[in-house]
Amino acid sequence: MSAADVDLLRLPPPAPPHPVAKPGFVGREAEIDRLAKLMDSDRRVHVLAGPPGIGKTSIALAAAGKVSGALWVPARDTVSFVEAMAAVAREIGVDEASVARCREMCGSRLDDDAAGPRAFAWTLVREEALRNTDGRRRMLVIDGADDPDAYLQILQEAVSLPSSRWLTVVTTSYTATALLPAGVHHETVEPPSREECAAILLGRVPDLDPSRHEAALPVAEQTAELLGRLPLAVHVAGSQHGSPVVRHTLTAYADELKGHAGADPVRVAVRLATDAVSADRLAALAVLRLLAAMAPAAPFPLDMLDAAADRMPDDPEIRRGWRTLRDTGLLEFGVDNGVHVATLHPLVGAAVAGGEPGPDPAAALDAATRALDTPSEPALRVWLLLVPHVQRVLAEDGPASGAALRAACRTVRHLLRRGMYRVAAALADRAVERSATLAPDNPDRLGALLHRGLARQALGRYRPALQDVRQVATIERRRRGAPDPAARARRLEIEYHLAAILHDCGARGGLVRAERLLRAVRKLRSDLLGPDHPDTLTTGYRLGLVLQAAGRPREALAELDAVVAARSQEHPDTLTAMQARAYARQAIGGADSLRQAGQDFKQVLDLRIGVLGEYHPNTLITQHNLAWVEQAKGRYVAAETLFRDVLALQLRRCGPDHPHTLATAANLAWDLLQRKQFAPSRQLFEQVLRIRERRLGLNHPDTQTTRGNLGWLTYEEGKLDEAVDRLTDLVSDRVRSLGAEHPRTLTTRHNLALSLRSQRKYDEALDQFDEVLRIQSRVIGPGHESTLSTTYNYAVTLRMHGGDKMLDRSIDMFGEVLDRQLTVFSSRHPSVVQTREQLIAALRQRGTAADLDRASDERTPSRAAQALSRHRTDREYDDEPRPPLSRDPLLAALLAG
Repeated sequence: MSAADVDLLRLPPPAPPHPVAKPGFVGREAEIDRLAKLMDSDRRVHVLAGPPGIGKTSIALAAAGKVSGALWVPARDTVSFVEAMAAVAREIGVDEASVARCREMCGSRLDDDAAGPRAFAWTLVREEALRNTDGRRRMLVIDGADDPDAYLQILQEAVSLPSSRWLTVVTTSYTATALLPAGVHHETVEPPSREECAAILLGRVPDLDPSRHEAALPVAEQTAELLGRLPLAVHVAGSQHGSPVVRHTLTAYADELKGHAGADPVRVAVRLATDAVSADRLAALAVLRLLAAMAPAAPFPLDMLDAAADRMPDDPEIRRGWRTLRDTGLLEFGVDNGVHVATLHPLVGAAVAGGEPGPDPAAALDAATRALDTPSEPALRVWLLLVPHVQRVLAEDGPASGAALRAACRTVRHLLRRGMYRVAAALADRAVERSATLAPDNPDRLGALLHRGLARQALGRYRPALQDVRQVATIERRRRGAPDPAARARRLEIEYHLAAILHDCGARGGLVRAERLLRAVRKLRSDLLGPDHPDTLTTGYRLGLVLQAAGRPREALAELDAVVAARSQEHPDTLTAMQARAYARQAIGGADSLRQAGQDFKQVLDLRIGVLGEYHPNTLITQHNLAWVEQAKGRYVAAETLFRDVLALQLRRCGPDHPHTLATAANLAWDLLQRKQFAPSRQLFEQVLRIRERRLGLNHPDTQTTRGNLGWLTYEEGKLDEAVDRLTDLVSDRVRSLGAEHPRTLTTRHNLALSLRSQRKYDEALDQFDEVLRIQSRVIGPGHESTLSTTYNYAVTLRMHGGDKMLDRSIDMFGEVLDRQLTVFSSRHPSVVQTREQLIAALRQRGTAADLDRASDERTPSRAAQALSRHRTDREYDDEPRPPLSRDPLLAALLAG
């Protein structure tokens, strides 16, 4: 278990791409028709460029409304772009696993690697577009590509789409044309004519009969000219006159404009529009100034405005203000991925930003996120919509605002819970950066450090995560005075996270400290919150993981049983605990352990599919566990088929370096090793080792396991000196990091003994086997599978060493192993057949009459060979050939990553 397996809730599928429909648009018909008719041309990419407010989006939207199947993608920031492109990919038939991974890769504008998620989103759409042969051509509108870097990347990616099936329309205020890729047509949008502007203005006034329209047309043309024929200003003027709050006739409005000759037309239109709502002017300005201080042109969730109003008693006008603005044209209202939003045009925001200051945006975000930070929290899309606004308030000059830091931390926490690690980490980095001017023990700075540590933990960067959280814990422990209940709960949360990261780091000393911390935290949480509180149960779950990692599965099972019993079976955290419980049961071993583990994993899989979805990382790791059970039963080909199915989904869903993907790749490599397919097995193990060393360090338990696998592979290849050197180094590292009696340490010593035996160093091998068997019998019991494996190989070594006493002892040990194996496996299992053959060889080697009679019964060599032959004809054990690695697309994809 790693941090990647904790607190991952189901990501809802992306909403369908933004619906495209003609928005009651009038005027500019020639430009709209010309753009729509490009669908019948061989044009690949068409750019609409021009200054803000010139009407680029309106033209593109109206043209798209005339085209069947047009798709709309906002490019205002990386989060919104990737989310919308994921929806496009899903719309055109990309599988859910790949779409889900695309959304989890989502970066942010603060992320140095923001181009990576954008490129991945393009890859999804491009690959499906190349496969699609239905002959249908689509229009893809990418709106608001105003950032130069994002704009150029969009153009480079768009030209790679097949022109026979795609026309990409890009709107941007970036007017440079020197670096445009081949295949891109650039068009500068000019102001509309007087007549078109008049049509835009009058088109916003409802119920205007033909005679009144004709009478108003000259004044509308005059008004449009006074507004500089800027469509945004004309739109605001027309919307004002179409709303119930209008104060001017159109003639009076034109006369008023004459007094502002030469002024910025948008500022004038906005001022007149706000003056028109005189009764609620202050409320309307409060909302406009609040949104003007947020991210430009980024939609803001209306529920958040309501929540901010509820939590900000000094600004009671916010809710009334946005409702007053609904018909003024100053705000655009709509739906973004299922969330009702308001969007403020940057020019309108600039027009209202001067004068008296509006509500504090950081305080508003703090209030809104606090109000929505509840068990019935809003959907992921709401938190994603907040990201650019939180980034904006964090970017303000001057000392960091505590309110901004608190809003950022809540947003980071909810993004982490939904698996949006990259954007959460970028936001957390910025919060810590902005908190640098605060005192080291300032609570808001400590909160930022804690959440950066949690984001690093989620990304598998355990050592820097430990530094952050340990720093927070150290400062909190130094505080003096009796804390209030809220402060006690906060300190317990910090101690819990410190223990969780110590567990993820995996070292023995860290596990000891983690266990001690978790036991103390659980007791205090039980006293403060109650034994069945979710936080108390989460602490018990993590304690179970620590005990399992420390090689104490019986104690782990007791802890996990208690957690599962106290929670609803369908809760995602319960399913995670149920899976950990299945691991513990299998680690305990016994005659029925593999069958029980298979049943446990199957139960968890069925529930996870229902609760988390078929392609969630936790669902896929449970499918991996079922494959592992098949492997443990010796059904290697069946296991390989299952591992390959899971790995193919994990590569698309999680990526090649996700901990779950690496676990599946390592077990697939082990499966290939058991069937003597050394070349692909080595390449897979070496790739897993490279990634684990980079992410976890050389001596993390998972890295050490891969080192041990490579040592065993080297032994199987017959490179005995190299195998002994590898395993000797690993034994030393494992004793130092995990302890001499940890099961993983004993497994490595067992494999080292085998290598020594192959070098005919029987005495050294017997010393290792004797010590390992003594510890295993005491720690995990004589009937455990690992103990039986050691007993078997100890007996083989005694037989090979020779001598009557050693031979007598080996025969007794073979009989003991065989009896126990037959309580777990069928008589056809490879391990059972192998033990029979060794027993028969030992009996013949001793050679008494009784031994020969015993060797001639049902365990004769011919019977054993026949059983083995029958066994290998079954599909489960058939060693069917595989293509070379260079022609195996699945393994090649993993190695390329």
